[in-house]
Amino acid sequence: MLSLAKLLTLRDPRVEALMVIGYNPSHSNVNSEVNAPFKILSIILRFIEVELKPTNKRPLRPVVDLEE
Repeated sequence: MLSLAKLLTLRDPRVEALMVIGYNPSHSNVNSEVNAPFKILSIILRFIEVELKPTNKRPLRPVVDLEE
């Protein structure tokens, strides 16, 4: 994630001119090409969204000592 943020902030003309496949499963245009900086930003935002989403995990059980 840090390397993607670095690529985005460098504003390298080679990266900015790069076109990548912008696959988004929620849209019908499966294989449309998008500009690399937009794809990088999309990946970063999706990562942040997933990391901030609360989880409904069960609480951890205490570790049982196997030697007992």
